[in-house]
Amino acid sequence: MKKTKFLILSLILSTLLLSSCKGDKGDTGPAGPAGANGVNGQNGLTGPAGANGATGPAGPAGPTGATGAVGPTGATGPAGPTGPTGATGATGTANVIYSNWIQVLNSEWSNTGQMATSHNKDLTAPGVTATMVNQGTILVYMYFDIPNTIKFLPWFDGTYLISHFVEYAQVGIIRVGTRRFDNAPFINNYAPIFYRYILIPGGVNGARYTSGPLAGYTVEQVKMMSY
Repeated sequence: MKKTKFLILSLILSTLLLSSCKGDKGDTGPAGPAGANGVNGQNGLTGPAGANGATGPAGPAGPTGATGAVGPTGATGPAGPTGPTGATGATGTANVIYSNWIQVLNSEWSNTGQMATSHNKDLTAPGVTATMVNQGTILVYMYFDIPNTIKFLPWFDGTYLISHFVEYAQVGIIRVGTRRFDNAPFINNYAPIFYRYILIPGGVNGARYTSGPLAGYTVEQVKMMSY
């Protein structure tokens, strides 16, 4: 009986003690110092590389770069074989013959009498061959004492009624002449006269010259040209 009372009393005291200890909490104390860093762990093994991705679209073209330096010239290659000979061309007029100016003095004319109506003079022309006479073109020019008054024969001086002309051409000779247009007595009061001839070999009969400086012209057109 006494033990039971003692136990009940002990329980009551324990209850009171517990109740008295449950008061309000006190203020939080200051933070303690930081702890030391932990040891780093070992790195894990690198995993395998992933598969290549798909190729992306081409980007825009960049600017043109500067021109590079010219490389050295290569060696010349060997000459090729000679080609076949071409066909013979048509007869040309490249071999044009012309004389120097030939002076004719007043005393050198034939028929120099005061009552003669005409004078003539044979000019030595070694380029006048039979072929030239029959197939070529013979042009004769003249001037008195001023070169810029060159005239193509035949030429008529309307002031003094005097004509100047080529009488004819034969092998080695061109004969030039002057006469009064009205057949009055001819008095040669000119200064020395100078003559020059040009000989053009024939091309194609009855047609135009086919080559040379007169290609495309007829004989009549050539004779109408000025000096």
